[in-house]
Amino acid sequence: LVQLEDIVGKFDVNKAKALGVPMGPMFGKLQRGQVVTLQDGTVVQQKDVCGDSTPGPMVLVVDCPTECHLAELRRLTPLAL
Repeated sequence: LVQLEDIVGKFDVNKAKALGVPMGPMFGKLQRGQVVTLQDGTVVQQKDVCGDSTPGPMVLVVDCPTECHLAELRRLTPLAL
């Protein structure tokens, strides 16, 4: 069972502008998770300009020797397979 990375919240242009981030390449850097430093020395991080993150999906990998085994697993396990 593996939990994938969290899904980053939506980039909020208004939050970025309010913090003094100029439109352009710095917006892209923040969206990619990079930290930017403004001309006045202010450090802005992705968490400062994005909405709440959503927990990443969970993935289950099962090694079944045959399709018959998979059918039995589906019958016995209360998972959405």
